[in-house]
Amino acid sequence: MNNTFVVPEHIKELISAHLSDSLHSDELSVLKTWIDESSTHKKHFNEMRVAWIQSGKSTLNDKDKMKSLLEMMNKVSQHNRKPHRSFWTWQKIAASWVIVFIGASVLSWYINEDYHAQTVTATPMPAATVIQAKMGSQTMIDMPDGSRVWLNGGSKMIYNNSFGEKDREVHLTGEGCFEVITHPDMPFVVKANNLSIKAYGTVFNVKAYPEDKAVTTTLVKGKVTIVGKDENDQSFSLEMKPNENVTYLTERVARVKEEKSQPAPSQKASIHYIPEPLVIENNIKSELYTSWKDDSWVIEKQKLGVLSKDFERRYNVRIQFVSDEVKNYHFTGTIQRETIEQVMAILRRTIPLKYSFDKNVIIIDVDKQLKKEFFMKSI
Repeated sequence: MNNTFVVPEHIKELISAHLSDSLHSDELSVLKTWIDESSTHKKHFNEMRVAWIQSGKSTLNDKDKMKSLLEMMNKVSQHNRKPHRSFWTWQKIAASWVIVFIGASVLSWYINEDYHAQTVTATPMPAATVIQAKMGSQTMIDMPDGSRVWLNGGSKMIYNNSFGEKDREVHLTGEGCFEVITHPDMPFVVKANNLSIKAYGTVFNVKAYPEDKAVTTTLVKGKVTIVGKDENDQSFSLEMKPNENVTYLTERVARVKEEKSQPAPSQKASIHYIPEPLVIENNIKSELYTSWKDDSWVIEKQKLGVLSKDFERRYNVRIQFVSDEVKNYHFTGTIQRETIEQVMAILRRTIPLKYSFDKNVIIIDVDKQLKKEFFMKSI
């Protein structure tokens, strides 16, 4: 029986156009209809998208990458049309693009049409898949176990190519939102800094950019357990509840460890009070921490100085403040896929600021005249 899978030529073109952001709205509906027709179509599309993301690390431009992707699709289709001959499956081709080998090991496999015989020649070295979302971009990944992950700009996620077999563990640097498929015997574990966030079937967000000096976990629904060590290197385990936010302050822990490394002046040295590194917030609005991945990004009472970091990652810009005063103004509103120029114009409606662009740098200062007008309106 011939179980070959052939992608129609027009679908290949639509996938390539979508990945290079050149797909029209009417074409998008055609592609979406094809993807929704079967799980095979959906799986194929997601594998091509992961391959495209990984190829972004190369020096190829979008046109060359699209040409390369089309050539790869055509070669596979040609193999599929030849009966009784071995061929690469889409899964193996995608894996050959995204697997990162540690060391100088070489892995090759050859699978026949009946999927019965498989010959592997390899040095038994660890291998991992690396997914990155560059600054100014976001990406969504369908994991091998069916879970779904969104990565924010400037983020990286790594997981072993054996993911889902013995464990479901990923290493995160940056920000990710996780929609985890239930597996009672195998928790989905997110390693961030020196924390392990364990979930069995739930929706949660983890923000762990190194420059933030904190790891913030937000639970939307389900159950999550945070495992780590406190400032005294004592292990702790905290079970979160839905609509709860837990922030682990890594900078504070680093400072405590540094103090401990100093020689004690005497046996009667005073003991300094160091607050717990965990900050827990209850009954929070989870969309304030997860809507960054949606069409409507909801922001509420956020200081501009803090919000600017999110803008830098979302739009791939750098923001410089002339004065500290403007950093402390708060913003509340909803951003719906606006450009950074549009966002700055929106901010100016509620915050007395002025700004200028210097290539990808935005310079922000207080607008004294606008500040006076705002003050007059408030009295």
